[in-house]
Amino acid sequence: MTNHPFLNHFNSKKKSFSLKELSTGKEFTSLELLESSRVLATALASSFKIGRADLVVTYFDNRHESILINLALMHLGAIIVPINPDFRESDIKAITSQFDCRHYLFFPENKMEREPAHCLDEDFFSKAKKELPIEKIFQSIDLPYFQIVYSSGSSGIPKGIPVNFDKLYQNAVAFSKSHGITSDIRMYNILPLAYLGGWYNMFLIPFINEGSIILDSPFGSKNLYSFWQTILDESINSIWLNPMMMSMLTKVGLDEDISTERVSKQIKWGFVGMAPLNSVTHSQFKKSFEIDLLENYGLSETFFLSSIIESTKEAKGSLGEVIEGIEIKIIDGEILVKSPFMFDHYFKNPTQSAESFQDGYFKTGDIGKVDEANRLYILGRKKNIIIRGGINISPKEVEAQILEIPEIQEVVILGFEHEYYGECLGCLIKVKDEKLTLKEVKKKLKNVLSSIKVPDKILLVDEFPINASGKFDLVAIKKMFDE
Repeated sequence: MTNHPFLNHFNSKKKSFSLKELSTGKEFTSLELLESSRVLATALASSFKIGRADLVVTYFDNRHESILINLALMHLGAIIVPINPDFRESDIKAITSQFDCRHYLFFPENKMEREPAHCLDEDFFSKAKKELPIEKIFQSIDLPYFQIVYSSGSSGIPKGIPVNFDKLYQNAVAFSKSHGITSDIRMYNILPLAYLGGWYNMFLIPFINEGSIILDSPFGSKNLYSFWQTILDESINSIWLNPMMMSMLTKVGLDEDISTERVSKQIKWGFVGMAPLNSVTHSQFKKSFEIDLLENYGLSETFFLSSIIESTKEAKGSLGEVIEGIEIKIIDGEILVKSPFMFDHYFKNPTQSAESFQDGYFKTGDIGKVDEANRLYILGRKKNIIIRGGINISPKEVEAQILEIPEIQEVVILGFEHEYYGECLGCLIKVKDEKLTLKEVKKKLKNVLSSIKVPDKILLVDEFPINASGKFDLVAIKKMFDE
């Protein structure tokens, strides 16, 4: 059994932590999470023969069972590959084609057409309660990595990022220390648990600080209009938003019976990240709710690199002071990072791994600078990635998926600023059949693309603008969308 400090947070004498599932009202202490997950680990091993170092794809939505299964897989020493249930078949295939997987786990409402796929239904959980708890716990902590998360690459091929648990844990400790987070934290978890944002930002950080978590569906129409009422009803004092969420909440505003003063006094720790935040969105949110969310900067490959704290709030345009222990270099304008927390390779991709490092420093693909006070600024992106609502999207990947539609001959995807999403997708298309209407094209796009990748702006053209080099003239194409 590992002696990692993570285990100390399951001590039965510590009563402050609780996890509450908003949809059912069920609550769990840290010890209850541990005991339930140990029983589930035995059930997973006996039912499906899941064991140490097995790759296990999880296809879960936001339920307390998702957290229990993740912990159970960690007990077994399995390697978790989380996939968002909102992904389309093409996205899932792009990820799962990169490795041999022996196990796919899903809930009945998130059915997955894979072999061998294991449905964790009511019958499974009922039988699991009769099992004895596993003796060896959290075996994944001793592995080089316990999880592989996938991120869109600039090449259009999703990149697998092996996550070492101790590095993730230590980064969470460093981030928490910089913000003075205590056991008083009560976090509203409204990001998908399949993403690092939902699992790391909104579960692990409050958990290791022995605070509390209110688990809800991922942010959307179900909780947009009840957001602030839930904050008050559940005594939530910590939120973590992306710019899209901020814009949507600002547009909806507050109910007549909820004052700005009430919500502003309620929030003690408020953060924003996962996508670029423009000054207009920031100022409008602050004006509407009198809450000044603190920006942070990090990548799936590095975890948090910097964060604004009270003492650095006044540095205009800054993303805060670089976290202790992290080294930053600026080479040809690009931010290069070396830290004790970052990953060391892309999964089964030696070529991409070699290209991403320079003398032990990871090349972030972001353009920026560091001032004399060690504050980090992001000035732009070197990589061709669009960040829509906090999700990285590769234009090349979307273009390739659209070109699978037989009636489409050419396509270009561009990014544009967007009031709600931070950035949105614009799509210029040349069709083979001139009779194909814009409405028909939109319908076909929705059939092949995940909802997050469906372009917000679509133009059909007879010919694409070409520059002097014979390439698509992206400047001219952008202007076409403004006309």
